[in-house]
Amino acid sequence: MGRRRGKRKDTLAARGCGALFFFVFFAFGAGFLVLLGKGYVDEIRVGRTWEPVPCTLLEKKMLTSRSSDGNSHRPEFRFRYEYEGETYEATGYKVMKVSSSRGWAHKRLDRYTVGNTYTCWVNPRDPRQAVIEYGVGWGWLFLLLPLVFMAVGGIGVVAMFMKRTRRPGAAGNKAVDCFPKLKTSKGKRLRVALRPEHSVAARILGFALLALFWNGISWTALVAVLRQGGPLPVKFMIGLFPLIGLFLIGLFVHKVLYAILTGDPQVEIEREPLAPGAESEVLVRHPGVRELNSGEVKLICREKAWYRQGTRRVMKSDNVVEESVALIAPNDVRNGVSVSARIELPASAMHSFKASNNAIEWCFEVVLDIPGKPDVKLVFPFRVENGKNV
Repeated sequence: MGRRRGKRKDTLAARGCGALFFFVFFAFGAGFLVLLGKGYVDEIRVGRTWEPVPCTLLEKKMLTSRSSDGNSHRPEFRFRYEYEGETYEATGYKVMKVSSSRGWAHKRLDRYTVGNTYTCWVNPRDPRQAVIEYGVGWGWLFLLLPLVFMAVGGIGVVAMFMKRTRRPGAAGNKAVDCFPKLKTSKGKRLRVALRPEHSVAARILGFALLALFWNGISWTALVAVLRQGGPLPVKFMIGLFPLIGLFLIGLFVHKVLYAILTGDPQVEIEREPLAPGAESEVLVRHPGVRELNSGEVKLICREKAWYRQGTRRVMKSDNVVEESVALIAPNDVRNGVSVSARIELPASAMHSFKASNNAIEWCFEVVLDIPGKPDVKLVFPFRVENGKNV
């Protein structure tokens, strides 16, 4: 009993460490959001509550800040204005002290000519404070970056606390009672048709969401940096993320082309689940394949184990059984791929199960090297029973 309690405490402690790790993400994003958001709120307040008045430009210049990351530049103006019968002089540009590239600062300075009259905005609570421009432009897109950190951290924290700890001694914790469920369908030639581990629609949707999310954030940040300007190292660093986004788009396109041009093969067996030592026919068909460089069907038993490594939950996977069931040669393709083979499971084959920290999974792996089309490499799970599952 003491050992079980100690294990439960270890699990809760590891979960707490994981939640703390994600909370740091959330806190960093929240702090960054507050720092950025305050400046943006101040800029919006200028347009809503400050009063526009005529002003005369007296001087304009560029201020340069030097740091280890390079130089940054911002424009500065000195102007005179009258407010409620009093004459004031103010120095500045916007409420937010925005710095960027020399070219960006030059463009702002070139908009104004010394001696001309422009509109400035005066703080009615303190008339000595005024700006010659206001607004955030595309800069608000930078707020998406801390929001990403907050989303990752928040989802991680919630996921850590939503995990249920199995009660020691419960039936679900016993390996023999953890016989997994599996969806199958009726076969056309044999009794059972197996389904791939992930459907075509799920694979396309997964890559679409990932590519959309990543590109939405990375390209938005890049456009904002290019429009607002910035040091070259910052542009280079931000520019790397859209390249990853292009790679993800390529993977998404690959999955779409696979669905259109190739599609999934069909795998059928005589019965499911199979018993240790039992024989069964395996049929693999793919009517849409007219040419083939090579192909292979493998029988695989995979053992998985999850364990804690620091604050991370790590999964280790080993193939305890890996046998070639059938080899498909190019001349075997007539009206599509169709190969049938007999298999016999080892009499000592471990039954399928999935517990909280380990699992035994049986599957057929189908690999087809197709010229001119996306290749096939899919896993079709099935189960091996034991006496309690008959």
